[in-house]
Amino acid sequence: MTALFSKNCRYVKFFMLNVKAILARLLFATHGLVTIWRVSDVCDKKIFLLLCLPLGLLVIEMVVTTFYTKNGEWKWFCPSVFLYLASVIPGIWLLHMDLYQQRETYRITHGLEQCQPMMMFNETTLGGNQGISIPLLLPSDEWACGLQQIMFVLLIVGRWLLPKGQLSRDQLSQLLITHLGIAADSLEFSLETLDIGEVYCNMNLISAVLTIWTWSMLQFTLVRWSVSKGQQHGQPRGDDRPAKPTRRYDGCCGSEIWFLVLTVLLQDAPFLTMRLYLMLKYQVVNQMMLFFVVKNVLVICIQFYRVIILLCCPVQYYDTSIAMVGVDHEDQNVALVDVHHDVRQSRTLSLTLSNNKVMDLTYRLSMVEDS
Repeated sequence: MTALFSKNCRYVKFFMLNVKAILARLLFATHGLVTIWRVSDVCDKKIFLLLCLPLGLLVIEMVVTTFYTKNGEWKWFCPSVFLYLASVIPGIWLLHMDLYQQRETYRITHGLEQCQPMMMFNETTLGGNQGISIPLLLPSDEWACGLQQIMFVLLIVGRWLLPKGQLSRDQLSQLLITHLGIAADSLEFSLETLDIGEVYCNMNLISAVLTIWTWSMLQFTLVRWSVSKGQQHGQPRGDDRPAKPTRRYDGCCGSEIWFLVLTVLLQDAPFLTMRLYLMLKYQVVNQMMLFFVVKNVLVICIQFYRVIILLCCPVQYYDTSIAMVGVDHEDQNVALVDVHHDVRQSRTLSLTLSNNKVMDLTYRLSMVEDS
């Protein structure tokens, strides 16, 4: 009976895992299609098929990921997020290019020397030029901004729905919080910088800002690097002696060090470089620009300080002695196993195994001061 119940639970878990995976990809595909639809209203219709290609590959990716990975997701890289971004980001680029063209057209039509940063855009519906339209009337600049904001929301919600893979729930929560912070910084950088007058009417600067923003979006495709390692387990011992604190050194390739370095390379350093360039080259000096420059400098300094700490001072772990006593109802054999990891509380629980053995687990915290 217990074995049947366990088997049914596995089937239910597998079913729910696949439902959430399909739902996440449906959200990605829906937003991708809306973005492409909007792009086809303002650009050449042939671009529609090109931008739909990553969404078509999303179906193939789902099948491959589901049947060729152990836990329904890859360890280091998330191809579904990459394909979603490959469909949406080019569309956002094209929408911003169209906004620039509208400003230039307005400047030439009215005989102005420079384009007007505060010009008003005409309100349009989605698909209004194709005979089928959605009754949602927004200015052209708000279409680009809204689609970009929704993309960040779906990146976080989609990552939450996608299978955890080899991540624990604790690591998944870390990943979601990390993505939330990255999304806020990236959205602020793109929207605030593109609204600066010197950038607003300069095609080269618009391209530079969008390039840096696209570069920072690669962070959402990486998984394992952005969370700390799981609990470390020591070798089983045959006695019940308390363990001394141990130190672990991950070298220069620990996941946390990679996370800190990649954050600087993909986000903080490019953002700081672009802001300093605008300040020095175009004299864009205001309160918000100064604040974000100081913020980027502080973040980079703190990140490198953390890297030095991890390299010079390996992390100290306290061992927890877990005494596991297994009682076999037939042979009455007793086994004593010690496992070490970072559990901060004591507890007792019972597990009923499929072979009719009852295991009583007693967690005893053994923390010894470092001599």
